[in-house]
Formats: sequence, C-alpha cells, structure tokens
Amino acid sequence: MAQPAPPSCSGEPGIAVGVSLYWASQTPNTFGQSGLPAQTAFWESATVPAIYFAGTISQGAAGLKKHGVPSNSGAVHGHRYNARVLAGHIARRHFGIAVERRPLEPAAIADQLLDELSGEPGHGADIFHQRSYLARVIGVDNGTGVYDDGVQPLTHFLDVGGLNAIASTLETNTAGEIYPAVYVRRDGAITETILESDVLLDFRGEAQRKQLAEVLRPLLGAAVS
Repeated sequence: MAQPAPPSCSGEPGIAVGVSLYWASQTPNTFGQSGLPAQTAFWESATVPAIYFAGTISQGAAGLKKHGVPSNSGAVHGHRYNARVLAGHIARRHFGIAVERRPLEPAAIADQLLDELSGEPGHGADIFHQRSYLARVIGVDNGTGVYDDGVQPLTHFLDVGGLNAIASTLETNTAGEIYPAVYVRRDGAITETILESDVLLDFRGEAQRKQLAEVLRPLLGAAVS
C-alpha cells in the first residue's frame, strides 16, 4: 500500500500512500505529499464510511495539534494505543459489543485521575504517549451516577456533545513542558483548565490537587475535597 514518493526538500526519500487497493467507488480522499487518508477522530475515512486505518497511517487524524505539536501516531509508541481504542470503537459500533461502564466513587476520582496522569505503574501510558490526542473520559449521569467511559480521542470528546463529562490528558507546550489539561463538559459548554506542570512529571502535589478539586466540584459535588 506504500510506494516511494519524490525526495523531500531535505533530499531524503519520502513515503506516499497508494490507493490502488481500493475499489474506484470506495477510494478515500487523501491529502498532502504523503497522500494520507483524511480521517475522523476514530481513524475512519472521512469520505468513505466503515474504512478504518491503523498503524502509522493513523497520523492522518491530526487531533488538536495544540501549540503546533502533533500526535505520536506516526510512531509505534503512539499508534499502538490508537489501535486499542479503535478495536473497542469498532466492536461497539459494528458488532454491538460494549465494555461495561465501570461505576466510580466521586470522592476517589481526583486521586485516580492524578495517578493516571502521573504514570502510576500500569496506568497512563496511552495518555502519556498520545498527549493531547487520547484522554480519559469520566461520564457524569445525574440520574445514575459517575462512570469510567474509557480512553477516547480528545477531539471526539470536544466535538460530539452529550451528557456532562470530564476528559483528562497530558499536553506539551512550545517550551517542551508537559502538563495536565482537564476539559469539562457541563450543560453543553466546555471549559479547559491547565494544571501546574512538574519537572518530575508527578502531578499529585498539593497545587494540582487543589486545582483539580475546583474543576470537579461543580459536577461531582461536595464529595470532592
């Protein structure tokens, strides 16, 4: 599916994505010198439904690119986490198989999010390697409770609307600092809060806890301290 492209301006050969494997009526729109397929946040062709992409080609879904920083989808340590999220999305959408939403205790959510953002062993690798692209989503249903809605593309969370929810991720600014960002959807409006950075990437300090509690309390109530 890949074929050599003309040399880049640096003199190094590039890679272009061929479309010869598709039926003529189902050829996805592509863009750029590399011919990457235009994709939705869930790596589906933006022009031909139900064609999905995995691997380095998933960089065709650009994400937010905050501060001009792209996702790591062009490398194995990035797109491997895309593939896990994509598998769950395809299972839900096309086969009716969904992971049960895990209920959460509101009082414990702040600690759980900060542990994940700080890379507590066994947690947060997807968010760290796909900074500003993948995010942990917490759904808030006033009728039934608070639930872990898994890891999702951040742009999907920001674009689709829906019930009240929280998305937490890591981002990188132009100075190379890594910091947590928390997005809250409440009554259809989204607010963004940047937590303090830490050179050791441990975001469980008093300053970050206080910031996060102030963000969560309007949705989760007095249980957040």
